[in-house]
Amino acid sequence: ASSSGLSVFEKIVEKAQLRMVLNVGTFLLGIVAIVLPDSGKRVSRALFVAMLSFTMSLLRVAGRPKFNKEYLSKVLACDDLHYMMYCTIFFESPKVQVCLLPIIIFSAVNSVRELHRWLSGNSPSMLQRFELGNRLQQVLRSGPTLVMTVAKYEIFLAIYLLVTGFSRGLRGMFMLFGYSNFLQVRYQASGYSRAAWAQLDNAVQGLLVKYLPAATPYYERIRSSVKRFSSARMTSPEN
Repeated sequence: ASSSGLSVFEKIVEKAQLRMVLNVGTFLLGIVAIVLPDSGKRVSRALFVAMLSFTMSLLRVAGRPKFNKEYLSKVLACDDLHYMMYCTIFFESPKVQVCLLPIIIFSAVNSVRELHRWLSGNSPSMLQRFELGNRLQQVLRSGPTLVMTVAKYEIFLAIYLLVTGFSRGLRGMFMLFGYSNFLQVRYQASGYSRAAWAQLDNAVQGLLVKYLPAATPYYERIRSSVKRFSSARMTSPEN
């Protein structure tokens, strides 16, 4: 029965067509929710399908759930888990269309990756036609650049939520709190996130030195306080 269960699990998780449908669905629903007005329900649908897509991807990467430290460390370092958390934060909060851009980018890249993987295994000749293989590879090679763009957008979104969160009432505050935890997880697990924060830090310091040098000591104090707070909250998987 155990091996049968494992077989069913693997068949579902490894089904490339299902993952592709979920990713394409996320992409299209996200675009529709941004383009069309009065999109509260559309945002919810896009986030729900994205949650399913990230769950499938996480299970494929991490494998069958296990209750041990090694598996937990592997899961906690996975982008898919972080964005399952991301979808949950915005699904239960006031509908914010700008939250959809990261999942649209991820779903587009993942759709291309799944299409390339499926064609490689089932119809290699298709990859040779119209230079389709080269075009798909070109998109995949741009993946790191797109992920870096998302990391920077995560910071922009934090600023946006900080500015608008107070006007959204209690639910807005919960959303802001949840998103701050999401950023903590991203900073700990993602080198792209740390690089994006470092770029922002360098840019702010450069502007202060150039235009407002008197404010530099205050910025350094805030920076040090934030670093101490972050260090206190972050627990390394190795510890």
